[in-house]
Amino acid sequence: MLGMCQRLELTATLTGPLVEFTWLFQRLFKNIYQEFFLRDQRHRT
Repeated sequence: MLGMCQRLELTATLTGPLVEFTWLFQRLFKNIYQEFFLRDQRHRT
């Protein structure tokens, strides 16, 4: 039981930053994608 609690705590401490990093990475990727996509569309017209 104690091992399980420790494992959950460890998972929580690791998951926090990981989720934040993933969220930031997704936002960055979305911004870059939109930038290139919109620029490409503008050039075509």
